[in-house]
Amino acid sequence: MTLAQQWPKYCEMKSEQLFGTESGYQQLDERKRLTRAKISELLLVLDHPELPLHNNPAELGARTMVQRRNISYGTQTSQGTQSWDTFMSLVATTRKERHQLF
Repeated sequence: MTLAQQWPKYCEMKSEQLFGTESGYQQLDERKRLTRAKISELLLVLDHPELPLHNNPAELGARTMVQRRNISYGTQTSQGTQSWDTFMSLVATTRKERHQLF
């Protein structure tokens, strides 16, 4: 068995060792319990290396929308909010696909 084939099992074992032990600090133990509950999702990248290791593009897109909303003081109506969301989604999609909206 190659190292690449052994790596996922090794990471699972180490994760269990790290997140399966109690520290004696309630908040830390709760954090560890929550992380342990989703460890299979966190280690999914080991079986699917094409997955990104972070979600920074999504975070950056959301941050841009929030900044623009704050600068313009939001919208006045629910229809304006819907229009704004649609427009921002179009802007984000065209940037991601490297096309020009206008």
